[in-house]
Amino acid sequence: MSELSILENMTGRNYLSFSSMSTYADCSERFYLERIASVPQEQGWWLPAGTALHTATEYLDHGTHLTAELAWAEAWRETLARLDEEPTKAGGRATKAYPNKEDKTYWDAEGAGMVQGYLTWREQATKDGWQLATINGAPAIEVPVEGTIGDVTVKGYIDRVFTDSHGNNIIVDLKSSKREPQSVQMDVYVALLQQQYNFTAEYVAYYMFRMQILTEPKPVKADAHTLGGIFSATKRGIENEVFLPNVGMLCGTCGVRKYCSIFGTPPALNHLNILQGDTTHEEGQ
Repeated sequence: MSELSILENMTGRNYLSFSSMSTYADCSERFYLERIASVPQEQGWWLPAGTALHTATEYLDHGTHLTAELAWAEAWRETLARLDEEPTKAGGRATKAYPNKEDKTYWDAEGAGMVQGYLTWREQATKDGWQLATINGAPAIEVPVEGTIGDVTVKGYIDRVFTDSHGNNIIVDLKSSKREPQSVQMDVYVALLQQQYNFTAEYVAYYMFRMQILTEPKPVKADAHTLGGIFSATKRGIENEVFLPNVGMLCGTCGVRKYCSIFGTPPALNHLNILQGDTTHEEGQ
C-alpha cells in the first residue's frame, strides 16, 4: 500500500476542488473545522435548495421530466429525503410573505418558479442557436473534470457547456445566490476542461436562478501560472497547519461558527477538544 500524502492524511482526499480552495481562502479555520476536524455543521436551507435546483435542471436537460413543476417537485422530494436532519438556518430577510425568511416554506413556494425561469431561458437560447456541447461523447451536463494545477490535483464538475450560434464554447455555472460571483472558479474549469478533454471554452457565464438571466459571457482572466500559485499556496498552508479565523460578513451564516476560536461556545469548544484528541496522529503513522 502506497504511503498517503500529507494532504490525504489530513483531509481524506489527495486532491483539492475549487470549493475547498475557496473555503480555505475565505477562512482557513473554517476549512479545518469542516474538512479536518469534521465537527457537526448547522446547515442552511439554501444548501439543499441549491442541490434541488441543479437536479431539477438536469432532469429537464436530459429530457426525463417535461415540466419545471414536475422536475422541481421530484428533485426537492429526493433532496429532502437524503437529509439526515432538517437545516436550522434560513437565508435572506424576513418579509410579509415569508416572515421566517427563506426557510422550507419559501423554497416550497418559490423553487418551481426558479426552475421554470431556467426552462424558459433554455428554450429561448435554443431558438437563438445555442446547443449543449458534446464532450467525451455525451451532452455537456455535469461534466467531471480532473487535472493538475501547479503541483496540486484538482477535481470538479462543470454544470453545463454550450456552443452558441457563432461556434463559441461557453461554460455556464448555475447559481442560486443573489449576486454574480467574483472568483477564479470558471478559470479553473476552463483549464481543467482543456487539460482533460482537449476542449477549449472561449467564454464563461453564470445563470442566476433568482434573476432568471444569463450573465454576459466573458473570457477567462487568470492564467495557468496564477492558478497554480493559488492552489499550491493552499496546499502548503493546509500541510503546514496554517488555520486562521477570518472575521467578516460570512460569519453570520457559517455552519461551524460555534466551534470557532472567536465566536465559539464553551460546550462546542470542549467537544472540539475531544475530537482533536481523538483524531491526532502520532508522527510517522
